[in-house]
Amino acid sequence: MSAGIVFKSETHVLMGYQPDKNSISGIGGKPMGHETPIETALRETVEEMFGLHPKKKLMDILLTVFTGREPVKNGSYTMFLCSMSDLDLFMMTVKDHSDGSPYYKKFPRTLDDLLFERRTPLGVEVSHLCMVPIIHEPFFVDQRDMKYVT
Repeated sequence: MSAGIVFKSETHVLMGYQPDKNSISGIGGKPMGHETPIETALRETVEEMFGLHPKKKLMDILLTVFTGREPVKNGSYTMFLCSMSDLDLFMMTVKDHSDGSPYYKKFPRTLDDLLFERRTPLGVEVSHLCMVPIIHEPFFVDQRDMKYVT
């Protein structure tokens, strides 16, 4: 069962661009071994956001901080909803318990740093991060515009 963390404000949600799939998706992925959904979500978030393989100490701290979040299931995917303040805490925790990130010259401290200072090598699963507006009302795509999307 795949899992991820959804960092969201009242109006936007943090997502990642996957160049191999030419799509924008949430941050998360598939479990390794016998991971619980929250372990998968935290590990995948560290890997996709910072290009790091989290060590046990970092995972233990993140689990202490983020365990207790109510999971939201969408089919076989489990999401853990977090605020933008949680994102700040997440970034600070990873920064304090890692040796930096290969995606950033200086470890990001703000959302702007996270989005605009990111430099990933070719071939990574998530090349860019972005804030996507939350749409509460149904909407339709004018099919005449699809030629510009594909």
